[in-house]
Amino acid sequence: MVTMDEITIKINDVGWLRVGLVIIMLLLNVWVWTVYGWDKWRATKSGWRVSEKVLLWWMVIAPIGGAMGMKLFRHKTAKSSFKWRAVVCFVLGILLYAGVVWGCMLWE
Repeated sequence: MVTMDEITIKINDVGWLRVGLVIIMLLLNVWVWTVYGWDKWRATKSGWRVSEKVLLWWMVIAPIGGAMGMKLFRHKTAKSSFKWRAVVCFVLGILLYAGVVWGCMLWE
């Protein structure tokens, strides 16, 4: 059985900065997923929309949430010019995340 003291020690070993970064990354991905869903909803209502440029930047900042938003909401998946740019932004975002994780692992 795991006690609270053991969990606290494990979290302290990892470091609060690392835990904070993971939480921020998760929240950003949830936010971007929501933005893609909101934009798809607005597309059906013919209202104000998020520009493609902003959606692509969000894909760089939170690639998992952006990709999940595109897939789940089927948003911008028929537009080939957007899809290839989204793939490039996704790869850049994954590289950014990998750099952050690698930097955290090196920073002791």
